[in-house]
Amino acid sequence: MVPQTIFERFSMEADQIHSYQFLDVVAWLHDFKPDRVFYDDFLKSHGLDANKKTIVVREEEFKASYVHKKIPCAL
Repeated sequence: MVPQTIFERFSMEADQIHSYQFLDVVAWLHDFKPDRVFYDDFLKSHGLDANKKTIVVREEEFKASYVHKKIPCAL
């Protein structure tokens, strides 16, 4: 998404630049509008109280370029 010339402009050498295919979350969430009704219905369908705080945990994508070693998450 960022052209190589941009990195070269900031004094990086071509052999220091490594490209890979990805799409930043910001790019596909830029126009996201939360739906409170959907959220409340989802929590209710899972027996959760919408009046309490909710913590969401997202595991890293196992195929992501930044994941070098898969570490199991035990809850």
